[in-house]
Amino acid sequence: MKKIALVGYYGFDNAGDEAILAAIIASLKEYEANLEITVLSANPDKTAKEYGVKAINRFQLNAVIETLRDVDLFLVGGGSLLQDVTSQKSILYYLGLIYLAQRIAVPVIFYAQGVGPIIRRLSRFLIPRVLNNLNAITVRDQQSKELLLGLGVKEEVRVTADPVFTLPLPSDNEIKRIIDNENLESNKEVIGVSVRHWQDNHYLATLATALDQINEELGMQILFLPLHHPEDLAASQKVMAQMETAKADKQVLAGNYHPQQIVGLFKEVDLLIGVRLHSLIFAAINHTPLVGISYDPKVDSFLARLGLKAAGKTDDLDASNLHKRVLKAWKKREQLEQHLKVRVNELEQLAKENTEIAWRLLTNRSD
Repeated sequence: MKKIALVGYYGFDNAGDEAILAAIIASLKEYEANLEITVLSANPDKTAKEYGVKAINRFQLNAVIETLRDVDLFLVGGGSLLQDVTSQKSILYYLGLIYLAQRIAVPVIFYAQGVGPIIRRLSRFLIPRVLNNLNAITVRDQQSKELLLGLGVKEEVRVTADPVFTLPLPSDNEIKRIIDNENLESNKEVIGVSVRHWQDNHYLATLATALDQINEELGMQILFLPLHHPEDLAASQKVMAQMETAKADKQVLAGNYHPQQIVGLFKEVDLLIGVRLHSLIFAAINHTPLVGISYDPKVDSFLARLGLKAAGKTDDLDASNLHKRVLKAWKKREQLEQHLKVRVNELEQLAKENTEIAWRLLTNRSD
């Protein structure tokens, strides 16, 4: 039986990263149902129960070493693991794990990651020295490839797509149960909103103003969809508190659900305004017209792959411009849906290449 270990930002209740994990596990199991998968997680009990895999505490070095000695492949990703804008600790953690696996002589794949921003000298020094000894590197956008090459990575860097594009979607009945449980049923068309705390949160007030304008003009229900609990729930409630829109016309998804269920819920909105990257990915997967607000280059990179541009950035968001962009997207929603179907199909095929490459590494290793 082949064995594989996975590490990413797993076990932190972030729906985007959890959806990545669910997609990776599902795609690997398509190749071999009996594959033994061990996930390095911040919440190993929950991870093991939710995904039917083995899980260990990512911070227990002895358990990590023991696991790496016992597996045939170490998969690092997906997500945005190599960035040092908020802290250098994260990047040192993941590079340290890769180096440890290399010392143990375990094949390593750098899997479907978005890279950057990289602003610290130590990070820029270490990345090529660690990644130049990898067995395979795939990234989710061209900008990540260019950054790695610019830092001195000599290995082949393959541009694929986010693993979530391969995630199986839940049934309509399953989604309806959630809507009924949350009392989210509406006879109006629905605008979904996904926000997060960012820097001084000044953009949240601007967004509240724009949502009031949109509600007044279009008369739509506004549904907030938090992806990272409890932080995004608090950010959503902050926007709602600043809105003048009637209480009955604004709601928030309060529960914390399995990532596949959350992805499925994005099918129930008619248009999405999203800040978090994976809110935009979830909307795209469901061919839901979307308007992005950028807080990080990774958002712009993804929108570019869809042939779209952000309606603004969190540090200089303009309510009037956002209002206009949403109205424009709404008027062209049928055209946008068809456009997304074509682009998402392309990205799904690219995302499947991640698993193909990982599987070749796994099966080519001599027993």
